[in-house]
Amino acid sequence: MSNYKSKKAILDEFPEFKLTQYGDFVVDPKLIENYEIIDFHTHITEGIAKTMLPPLFRKPIIDLDISFFDKSPYHGKGRYLDFDRPSYQVWPKSLLSIFGLKVACDMLGLTGFISSLRRASTDRLIRDMEDGGINQAVVLPISECNCDDTAKLKTQTDKYDNLISFGSIHPYDSNREEKIKRYTGLGIKGFKINPHIWKIGFDDPKLVDLIKELTETNLPIISCSGLAIPDYFNIPDFIKSNLQTQNIIKYEKVLSQVPDATFIFAHGAIEQNEELIELMDRFPNTYAEISTQPPQNIRQMIKQIGSDRLLLGSDYPVFNQAFPILAVLRATENENDRKAIFSKNAKKILGLKQ
Repeated sequence: MSNYKSKKAILDEFPEFKLTQYGDFVVDPKLIENYEIIDFHTHITEGIAKTMLPPLFRKPIIDLDISFFDKSPYHGKGRYLDFDRPSYQVWPKSLLSIFGLKVACDMLGLTGFISSLRRASTDRLIRDMEDGGINQAVVLPISECNCDDTAKLKTQTDKYDNLISFGSIHPYDSNREEKIKRYTGLGIKGFKINPHIWKIGFDDPKLVDLIKELTETNLPIISCSGLAIPDYFNIPDFIKSNLQTQNIIKYEKVLSQVPDATFIFAHGAIEQNEELIELMDRFPNTYAEISTQPPQNIRQMIKQIGSDRLLLGSDYPVFNQAFPILAVLRATENENDRKAIFSKNAKKILGLKQ
């Protein structure tokens, strides 16, 4: 297990990183100055508050000094950071261990996750993008049933030319058709699906119907995908059943019903990356957003399905945006591959000028 006792130890092993004054990692600007980078997976408080945060903690906070690296539910401030594994961390064999209890505290947000989500303002995102050499970002909402966080998010992102809004509609919403029409009228560029947060299987009939309706808009659809922890990790059944909502085996039957959909697998299916590669080989209209994927997995995806179907994403503020950027740099040597993953593919999907 990796065990970095300080951020300096991380910097010593990863010379491509630099540390900001507020304690987060960025990639050395000299390494990415020739690329136009689009982060295809970010969040801000206004688009996730009602779904992700308890009522007492939904008010956004403007704070440019907190370290999101320190507040992330992953990698324990470096204690179990492993850049060669999905989610950039090693997992314990069981929660019933000292290591397991530390991980559980982090994953439950007891070490500051809620704090970072409240501080993921548009001002903070823009500042972090500037510091990290990121030109544009796709901002993804997460809406619970009969919630309107998409509209709230759009009022914030419209203030900036380099933020691109998606929409989120719960499959059990009472007014799905009206929301689809209204959100497309607002100018959103795609839709976000969240099986594990909604606790609804990807193959749930209501969700399948929603995907069919979203496909008719001809806008891209991005969905969280894959198991978030390894199979060997011993966790309670009620947690395991929730994670199974986006097991990659559920996707083939659904996608076969919407073969023309521009569909994006968020996180590159996390721990099920090999299964995802096989699935994408059968569905050429699909893409993978590769946040949380280590360099060797990205390298294998390029080899088997090509760089023209991969998208750079971070899941900000959960992960520092430097992590996936470095993963792409370490996975590639070809400039065409880097440019495709960093921005060319995103521009094609979003209909932006190349």
